[in-house]
Amino acid sequence: MRALFKSEYFLNYFYSISWQFFEKILTLISNMLIGILLARYLKPEGYGALNYAVGWMLIFLPIANFGLNRIIVRELVNDPEKEDVYLGTALALSLGNAVLAFGLVMFLIHLVLDEDPVSKLLIFIVSTNLILQSTNVFEPYYYAKVRLKFLSIAKIIALILSGSTKIALIIMEMPLEYFAITFSLETLVIITTLFSFYRSKEGKSVSNWKFDLKVALNYLKEGWPLILAGAFSTLNLRVDQLMIKKLLGKADTGYYSAAVKISEAYIFIGIILTETLFPAIINGKKLGQQIYHQRIQQLYDLLVWTALFFNVSIFIFAEYLIVLPFGEAYAPAVAPLRFLSFAGLFTFMALLSHKILIVEKLQHLVTVSYLVGSIFNIVFNFLLLPVLGISGAAISSIATYAIVLFYYNIVFKSCRFNLILMLNSFNIVRISKTLIRSIRKDKH
Repeated sequence: MRALFKSEYFLNYFYSISWQFFEKILTLISNMLIGILLARYLKPEGYGALNYAVGWMLIFLPIANFGLNRIIVRELVNDPEKEDVYLGTALALSLGNAVLAFGLVMFLIHLVLDEDPVSKLLIFIVSTNLILQSTNVFEPYYYAKVRLKFLSIAKIIALILSGSTKIALIIMEMPLEYFAITFSLETLVIITTLFSFYRSKEGKSVSNWKFDLKVALNYLKEGWPLILAGAFSTLNLRVDQLMIKKLLGKADTGYYSAAVKISEAYIFIGIILTETLFPAIINGKKLGQQIYHQRIQQLYDLLVWTALFFNVSIFIFAEYLIVLPFGEAYAPAVAPLRFLSFAGLFTFMALLSHKILIVEKLQHLVTVSYLVGSIFNIVFNFLLLPVLGISGAAISSIATYAIVLFYYNIVFKSCRFNLILMLNSFNIVRISKTLIRSIRKDKH
């Protein structure tokens, strides 16, 4: 594993990772503190209603951004000369799809599900974020250029403004719908700041962006599996909260949302590592299969054992992690948190596993896997929620994560090399030998 930290490609990205860690740590601290204040202020029922609205928006977000971010990163790394075409075409497609996604949400909540008036209003407000999010094609640009400092600064500025607004709303004792507006405010600040950086720091202009039909068709061809994969992925993450609200009520949704918030607190570490090193994985494939597999194995080792450390810690201290920050009112969240504590392991492995499929141009397999997972998740929740309550939703989530991760790696022969590398990360003997060899090299 030490070889990973000594390798040239890791050092090249260390500066960017440092900025990402700084931003994500600030985000984690801010979101946890403000989230706790918000949960205490809104009470379980109000907190559950807000998270229910956010869940609807997140499910349709992959349709809005068309699943293009990873494809844009790959194309900009491989062919940077066509930057204006790639970004301009992505913007046009994403914006069109965002309008479609917003319309679908409104159709569902008004004509199909017949939500209560408060839920309708909250979902409408939060879902306006779909259109704003679709214009953020700057993010994959900065990932491809490995200039994540600017991306981090933009998010920090948005975090400060959004967080300050939420605190002010709590102090003024404003109603629930005002807090829903802050989601769009944060996105608007990020996009505005990145747009400013793109012009001032990069010396470029969006007026040079161009739409290319051939590129658009290619995006459509490669993007639709990622749209479905993203939608099914978010459905797997959020369907439990949606079903809890329908089957058990808003208060139980609030309890479960608190458990999810704690269980996902460290996921940013895996996201930073995989997102930042994605260009290096692409370049590793160009350098040969051995280097490509070696880099994948090293990252799996790092991700798996980092996740296990947090999994065990959260399981042991679950009661303190819920009751101390959220209060005794959220005590029912302790049991599901103990189950959800191990969900991060599957999430960490999936972050890298899915990106490998992007490199291999096998992203359609992710869609199939998420479809299977979504079906199982809905069935599991229908069966377990009435019997086990919100703990049943936690068990359903873990089972679904495992199905999604291992399904395509087992069923499809072209993915089995990834399965072997993934499982190798649990081989303590291999890891011990690798560490011993690294220590001996250091001594010499």
